[in-house]
Amino acid sequence: MFPSDPEHLALILRAIPEFVVVLDTDGYIRYLNRPEPGQELVEAVGRHVREFTPPDTLAQFDDHLAAMIRTGEAQAYDAEVVFPDGSRAWYRTRMLPLDIGGGERAILMTSSNVSALRALEAEVESLRSLLPICAWCGQIQDGESEWKTLEHYLHDTAGTQVSHGICPTCHERQLRGLDDPNGAGGPGGPGGSMVLPGP
Repeated sequence: MFPSDPEHLALILRAIPEFVVVLDTDGYIRYLNRPEPGQELVEAVGRHVREFTPPDTLAQFDDHLAAMIRTGEAQAYDAEVVFPDGSRAWYRTRMLPLDIGGGERAILMTSSNVSALRALEAEVESLRSLLPICAWCGQIQDGESEWKTLEHYLHDTAGTQVSHGICPTCHERQLRGLDDPNGAGGPGGPGGSMVLPGP
């Protein structure tokens, strides 16, 4: 039979990577599955959880703890922690209401290191922000295979209507091309004629 006595359950809770904390409704630690490196469990139990909360995340923690106590609804947030040696890590904290019987309520809080997940999310977001543009004709790849002109892409994705004009640099080039008896210099080919793309 799988062991379910308190001693074995404590071993299981200490083995999981997340910090698991039970707080009373005033924010004092009543249970902690494992301490921070260099600390003892007896040093944490009975003390306020704010003592162990990194200073740069206290405002977030206080807001969510107050909301948890006020509404009784679960809370979750991510916070970046800066350690004394300058290293950084992202932690995801969750707070859940806990009914421990006899009308007494508590808060179950878990905190897990999500630095790798945040880095992956940032990489995915960076890849999403890349816009594939044909180096030859300037069309934009929308999706897997469809290519669209810039005008159509902006209209389809943002509802933007595009009007056409000519910038001073191209205007000067056009004037030089028209003055050139050989028709050189204009973007429109021989004679320097220019064709503006349609909307």
